[in-house]
Amino acid sequence: NIAKKFFLLLYLFLHKVYKTVDVIFVSHTQDAKEVTEEEFFYSQETGGTVVSSGLKLVKEIIDKRIDLNTTNVYISQASDGDNWGEDDDVSVKLMEDLLSKVQYFAYIQTEDVKRRQHKEYAGIQDLMFTYKLLADKFKNLQVKYVESESEVYPVLRELFEKQFH
Repeated sequence: NIAKKFFLLLYLFLHKVYKTVDVIFVSHTQDAKEVTEEEFFYSQETGGTVVSSGLKLVKEIIDKRIDLNTTNVYISQASDGDNWGEDDDVSVKLMEDLLSKVQYFAYIQTEDVKRRQHKEYAGIQDLMFTYKLLADKFKNLQVKYVESESEVYPVLRELFEKQFH
């Protein structure tokens, strides 16, 4: 619900501010697919997460359909931070490629404090750990935790304030 609220507010903002904007929706668990707006906001899919499947599809969409000489590309991703461990290296390579092509990439991790503390205590590395390392190298990647619905708007505003104003 937190991720959907984030994307809904972002979607409304983009359509209010810009006359021409194309939004492409990608959804993934183990497999990624391009979906309609309705499927994106109302889908109830669950399952294990293989982050590279979504990143690979986004890369393919950009490479095949978008002229980077005439189009600015902004990517937003939300996740609970879970990913198959063996997928991390592939995801990092895909992220590095994407970050070299896009103007901006915003990532939010939607998990409550207790779950995050448990992962830290158990030494479980998650997507935020991986993305923070990338954010040190790529200034067009911003990452934030969103722990409750009340944080969605302030975090959205913080992530995109500098990019769009």
